[in-house]
Amino acid sequence: MRLICTILGAAILLHAGGLDAQTAAQATPPPLAPGPLLNFAPASSQWLVSMTSGSNGPAIPNAQTKYDERVLVTKSGDIRYEITEKGDGEKLQKWCQGAMQATVVPGVSDPMFATSGASPRGNAGYTDYTKTDFPGFEWIRRKNYIGVQSMEGVPCIVFNEHSQDQPPSTATAAASPSPAAGPGAATATTLPTGNTAYISAEGRLPVLLVTDNTVTFYQFRTPPATILTLPPAVAELFAEQEARLHQLAAPAGGP
Repeated sequence: MRLICTILGAAILLHAGGLDAQTAAQATPPPLAPGPLLNFAPASSQWLVSMTSGSNGPAIPNAQTKYDERVLVTKSGDIRYEITEKGDGEKLQKWCQGAMQATVVPGVSDPMFATSGASPRGNAGYTDYTKTDFPGFEWIRRKNYIGVQSMEGVPCIVFNEHSQDQPPSTATAAASPSPAAGPGAATATTLPTGNTAYISAEGRLPVLLVTDNTVTFYQFRTPPATILTLPPAVAELFAEQEARLHQLAAPAGGP
C-alpha cells in the first residue's frame, strides 16, 4: 500500500506539474552544475526498481497498475543482492560481486554463473555493476540536459535523448483515472518520447526513467543494518571461477 501511494504521488506530479518537453526545450534551462551526471549508489544502500509498460505509450500508473517487474537491490560495498519479482509472480535471486554474478533459480540446485566476458551477447539479465548501479542511463550527456523539474518532491535535472537544439517530440500517455479528480474522471499527460531521465539534482541518483513505452521508478530505502555476505555456495562458485579466470590469464609456462 505504501508503494502504491508513493507511485500515485508521482502520477499526480506527472499530471499536474509534468514537464512539457517543447516548452523545456525552447526555454533556457538553468545552468547544469559540474560533476557526474549520475552517481553510484552509496556503499550501504537499498532501492526498489518498479517497471510498467503499455502498448499505447508511457502510461501514468494508478491503483490498478500491474507491474512488469520489480527489483529490490541491496548494496554492501562491492556486493549487491537482487530480489526480482516478475509480473507473473516468478521470483529470482541474484548475488553480484564485481563483474561476477550468480542467479538462484527456483528448482535449480546450482546457481547460474555469469560475468562480463562470459555472459551471452545481449543478455538482458546481466548488469555490469563495475560500470554503474543503474543500467539504462548510459545515454545521458550534458548536451541532453533540458531543464529542472520536481518529481516526487525531489528537485531533478532532466535529460532527453534529443539535444537542446532539437526539441523532443511529445506523445500523449494513455488516459488514467486521477486520484485527485475523483471517481470516473480521466486525465491525459503529455510526456516526451524517447529516453527521458529524471535524476535528483542534489544526490545525482535516479528518480524516474522513461524509455519508449516503459516507465521505471526508483525508490531509495533505509538499508539493512547488517552487512551483506555471500552465501557459502555462491562464495565457493565465485572463488572457483576467479581462480579459473586467473589461470586462463596467466602466461604460458616453459617447455
